[in-house]
Amino acid sequence: QERLEQERERLVLLEKEKERVAKQAELEKIQQEKEKLSIEREKARAEAEQERLERERAAERDRIEKIEEVISRLEEEADEAITTLEQLQNVENAKKLDAKKAE
Repeated sequence: QERLEQERERLVLLEKEKERVAKQAELEKIQQEKEKLSIEREKARAEAEQERLERERAAERDRIEKIEEVISRLEEEADEAITTLEQLQNVENAKKLDAKKAE
């Protein structure tokens, strides 16, 4: 009888140990899943940041391209203005020469 009682207690203790080990395994599994999710979140955050930086770079390239176009247009307009001024100066000089010749 006493041996049966000891065996029952041993079985109860074994069952409790089995439950404890199962709970510990479940906790470890949950912790691993949390770590996996944390890594995935960090990866997604890094990818989103990379995409944001790429969009910013593309926008900056577009701004630079537009500025370069404006500069090019202004340079063309300046060249045209210089040409016009040179032509006006030539006409003015020609008029002065004609006036001197007429004297």
